[in-house]
Amino acid sequence: MRLKREMPNRSFFGGLFTNRQGMGDYAAPEDYNRLLAVDGQVGIGRYGLLSGFAARSFTPGRSGGQHAFQLQSGYDSERWLLRAGYTEIGEDFNPEIGFLRRSAYRAISGLVFHRYRPDFLGLHE
Repeated sequence: MRLKREMPNRSFFGGLFTNRQGMGDYAAPEDYNRLLAVDGQVGIGRYGLLSGFAARSFTPGRSGGQHAFQLQSGYDSERWLLRAGYTEIGEDFNPEIGFLRRSAYRAISGLVFHRYRPDFLGLHE
């Protein structure tokens, strides 16, 4: 289940819940996986953005590090594109219904990009 609320100025807030439950004669006891997550984005002025998510998985037999979160900021004007972010995925984070390329990591990211826009032969960028 996914809920999302759009707000003014490129902003939104949302939540997510997934559930996988083993049932029937062949299902193991305590055979489930659940995930809760919240995410959002806030527009700051004309060019700024702040976005992120936080998630927690619930899987029997896993006890620590079942979290994931990300925080990103950005500035995107006609001349500049700036981004910075931090992501952390716990060692036991387990979104069985979704996908996860890699677990147990932390990452810092950044980008600085300048757009040069000459007016030459009808080309603007």
